[in-house]
Amino acid sequence: MSKTQKRCAIYTRCASASIDGKAILEQEDQCREYIKNHTVNSWIFAEKTYCDNGASGMSLNRSGLNQLMDDAQKQKFDYAVMTCPSRLSRKLHDFEYIHETLQSYGVAVHYAEQDVASALKEIGRA
Repeated sequence: MSKTQKRCAIYTRCASASIDGKAILEQEDQCREYIKNHTVNSWIFAEKTYCDNGASGMSLNRSGLNQLMDDAQKQKFDYAVMTCPSRLSRKLHDFEYIHETLQSYGVAVHYAEQDVASALKEIGRA
């Protein structure tokens, strides 16, 4: 019996726009490695990275995030992978909104660097 493959999309965000995109590329590489380390669990990269270079985590008005949410609603992937929860938002209520909306679309969120509990402490919930 084979496991069902789980399609993984990557989301990256960096508040200060980088000319060479190094911070964004490092995030993407880390997420790709995280996905690769879970291939035993039938994870595959869905060949889609959503990127917001130069976008603040204090705003929901981000093209990469909006496209991620649209594609999640269309069920183009099963998991959204990012380095840490602060990539989604720097505001607790926005973080919860995004996380809950993705879950309502059937998309699980995974973090390559940090678990949700420690991240919530960081943004003031715990």
